[in-house]
Amino acid sequence: SSDVCSSDLINQGGNDTIVGVLPWIEDQFLVFMKKSIYVAFVDTSNYATGSSPGINSSITVVTTEVGCLARKSIASAGQFVFFLSGKGVHMITPQLDLKLVGNTLPLSEPIDDFFDSVNYAAASKSVSSYYDNRFFMALPINGASRPNAIIVYNTLNQQWEGIDTYPTGLYIDDYAICQYSQKRRQFILTRFSGTTSYGGIFLTEEYTGGDQFTSQDRKST
Repeated sequence: SSDVCSSDLINQGGNDTIVGVLPWIEDQFLVFMKKSIYVAFVDTSNYATGSSPGINSSITVVTTEVGCLARKSIASAGQFVFFLSGKGVHMITPQLDLKLVGNTLPLSEPIDDFFDSVNYAAASKSVSSYYDNRFFMALPINGASRPNAIIVYNTLNQQWEGIDTYPTGLYIDDYAICQYSQKRRQFILTRFSGTTSYGGIFLTEEYTGGDQFTSQDRKST
């Protein structure tokens, strides 16, 4: 079983584990597990610090057909929520009947052939970001043990618009969106892993011709 709070259990005895939790609508939040998804409602009408949630609190199963593979793949993008499952990338919206999630094709169906190259043994390290009306997900491909390719979905025209790959040595271990030079910009974070494995912080989405990365960009510790 997996604890959510002191008095609630998600899928008790179901041989499943919580991957991540995300605020949803009003007093609800989505609970992503490896094999399933739940919606939890917390009744705050009589809530006091340290006490149990109100008696109207509930936990409802959304699907037992789809789960989430990576906590950092869960991304909130305005009214959308994206996440990585064993079937590809899924998108949830408040208007969608959540019970249909497991029965519908994944959002990534048009680029399904890309997922043939994903190293699912390391998929738990996948990371996502939402920036400039686009959803970015970095995944490990071609046997890599860390994310080394990025798929990009445009939420305005609702189409996949790119698959970005980088030279050997640059991994997308995380994203950061912060103020830089009077504008919010997106950065790729690559961990330092010893003197032969370089890392750094790389500004992205600044050139119309794509990001630039050369050996001169890499600095050792």
